[in-house]
Amino acid sequence: MLFEGTDGTKLFVAPEMLGTYLPDIASLDNSFTKVPLEQTLSNITLGDLLKGVSLSSVHLVHNEVEHDLATIEDLSYDTLTDKGREEWEDVLAARVEQIYEGSYGVQIQCCDVEYERLEEFSKALAGYCPAEEWNKWFNENTENEQNLNM
Repeated sequence: MLFEGTDGTKLFVAPEMLGTYLPDIASLDNSFTKVPLEQTLSNITLGDLLKGVSLSSVHLVHNEVEHDLATIEDLSYDTLTDKGREEWEDVLAARVEQIYEGSYGVQIQCCDVEYERLEEFSKALAGYCPAEEWNKWFNENTENEQNLNM
């Protein structure tokens, strides 16, 4: 599959690797159809994106403010508990503006959310939160738990 970045660069991706680059590909039976990225991202929220794909080694960035980044190793809608979805509702409602290969790897640029909340969410998912909060917000037991008591 061929992807073209906003700067004109071209990226070829094997179909089995598409999970990282969705939602700009729609599957119809055994064929793939390219959907314009601006169309798919016009109203999609981070929560919507997570309902459709599982992400790994991503960074959440704010569209206007540079902030500390934390690598999120594993993220899907099922990662969050009901309490976690409630606590991070504003972050999950953030609109996804762009998904791109940045200087730190795959970056998801979000807007309509306070940058501090996006940073806090990223750091919590990376394991930089107290164990009680981790257990309240997240379902998975991952390597990030080793950071919880640091």
